Order: sequence, then structure tokens, then C-alpha cells
Amino acid sequence: MSQSLLEEIEAHPLFRGASPELLEALAEVSRLEEFPAERYLLEEGRQAKVVYWLRKGQVVLELRAQAGKSLPIETIGPGSILGLSWLVGPNKWATDARALEPVRAVVTDAVRLLRLADEDKAFGYELARAVAEVMLARLQATRLRLLDIYGDVVARR
Repeated sequence: MSQSLLEEIEAHPLFRGASPELLEALAEVSRLEEFPAERYLLEEGRQAKVVYWLRKGQVVLELRAQAGKSLPIETIGPGSILGLSWLVGPNKWATDARALEPVRAVVTDAVRLLRLADEDKAFGYELARAVAEVMLARLQATRLRLLDIYGDVVARR
């Protein structure tokens, strides 16, 4: 485990103030990765096996639309959690996620992360709350985006 990985984990808002033991356990199931602009980190329908803790760069979440076009839903950046589908079945990505610029992220093995959450109930609770907050925000962003697109259609009825 590298010191830089441990520092990157500790600097993420979700893990600030976490015990040294928990940080080290997270580092054991994580790796630091960098992705170039335009790289897809998630692809809709693929198996969700990891979670990304964004440290640098911007990522756009997109839904696949008709004729191969993508519909941008939300742009996220440093301090965000990318990839929530690992938490509940069927564990497949629900959206695409594409780097808009170079991205640095801590990438954590989701199965091993869930095991840590089971072993440390306080951490598990905080993780579940953080993920629930992100899910709610993403649901609201999707709702607003759909209103932008279909609001006129609904208003004409």
C-alpha cells in the first residue's frame, strides 16, 4: 500500500476523520487510478464491481437514448462518489460515465468494501447514508433533466 493512496483516501470527504485502522483497511481494497479525457469509467449494463471516489477531474453521467445518442444527466467532480450500482442487485451500471477531462480516483473493490461495512457497523452506516444522499441527488438531477426535455410535452396535454 502506498502512502499516496492512503492520503487520497483520507482526503475524500466521506473518510475525513475515519480511524487509521479503517483507512488502512480501505487502502488494502483500493487502488489509485488515472483516466484520460473521454474515457468511459462506467458503461450501462456492465457488471458493477467497483466504486470510484473522485479526487480530480469532471465526469458526466449519461443515459443512452435512441439512435445511439447519449443524454447528459449530471456532471460530477472531486469529492463525489461515482458508481452506486454495486450496492444493490442486479449490480449492473445504470448509466454511462465519461471523463470530461483527466480524472484521478480511488477505485475500491465493491465486494470487499461491503465486507468492511459489515465488519465495522459504524462505517457501514456512514457509507449507507453517504450513498443514499448521492442516490437522492442523482434521482433529483435526472428528474430535473427530464423536465427540461419533456416539460413542454407534459404542459401541452
